[in-house]
Amino acid sequence: STQSTWGHKLRRSQVNGQRHRPMVFCRRKYVEIGRLVVVTQGRRPNTLAVITDILDHNWIMIDGSAFDGIYRTVFNIKDIKLTHLKVKMNYGMAATKIKKLMEKEKIAERFAQTTTSQIIEKKKALADSTDLQRWRVQYNRRQRAWLIKSKYGKMKKRVLQAAKQKFAKKRTVAFADRKNPEKKADAKKLKRKLSGPEKKIYKKAGVNLERIWGYR
Repeated sequence: STQSTWGHKLRRSQVNGQRHRPMVFCRRKYVEIGRLVVVTQGRRPNTLAVITDILDHNWIMIDGSAFDGIYRTVFNIKDIKLTHLKVKMNYGMAATKIKKLMEKEKIAERFAQTTTSQIIEKKKALADSTDLQRWRVQYNRRQRAWLIKSKYGKMKKRVLQAAKQKFAKKRTVAFADRKNPEKKADAKKLKRKLSGPEKKIYKKAGVNLERIWGYR
């Protein structure tokens, strides 16, 4: 039988004769004291803070002084972004104690390794960049795409050639018979140009060699 438990996998079961897949396990982020958040709105956006108190289902108290962010203030839940980082702390802990706790747990270093931190850094770099720097980035992207495309084309060509040699059906006719080297040699001889004295001799004799042998 299935059990609807939060954050746990559900086993497969037979419900009304149908087979159901289990719930996918995911890491849940709750609004709780000690949860690290990213401020998305306000005077200092894209800064870190920690939840110190929960007022109601819409408003919370956060403190970002440990990360050189905003001071302790009331914030709306819609204006923050929850992270998976959390520390054990007491209700309404002082800012100095919070700072020591964050240094002990190395929260800033752990957050710097997340994708959220990388996205924030990219946004800051783009906002602080000049027109010339943005043009250089765009130019380098085009050059990189061209190099990748050319390398990929060469590799694809080699792979196709190797696959053709290994898996393609081999012809039963020999190479010498396919190319007909003897016939080509005869054709070259027949298409040889006559010299001046030879042309005069054959012209007097009234022989049309072009019609007979293919001479020019």
